[in-house]
Amino acid sequence: PVISMNTDIAHMGSRAELLANLERESDLLRFSLEKQVTSDMPPCFLLHASDDTAVSAENSLVFWQALRQHEIATEMHLFGQGKHGFGIRDAQGLPVAAWPQLLAAWLQNLAEKARR
Repeated sequence: PVISMNTDIAHMGSRAELLANLERESDLLRFSLEKQVTSDMPPCFLLHASDDTAVSAENSLVFWQALRQHEIATEMHLFGQGKHGFGIRDAQGLPVAAWPQLLAAWLQNLAEKARR
């Protein structure tokens, strides 16, 4: 996912399209989700493929780190293969194809914890 607007890791096409009217770096960084994490954020499930050449996996990594710093329940899966958009196209035969089951198990675990 496109999370950060930091020039080192941002998807510059998304940054240009979404924030074209902003010029100051400080204004742009307000739209970096990893900078907006607070202790009352909901749990987050992240997945990314390290061979995604469209959006750097660093986006997910910096967000995951921010979530952990604020003690937000989070789970992240970083797959070696899957490229970009594996959630909406066939990834059959790749480990990333298991992401729906991983998400379902994570959600079930959250629900069980909430019932306790």
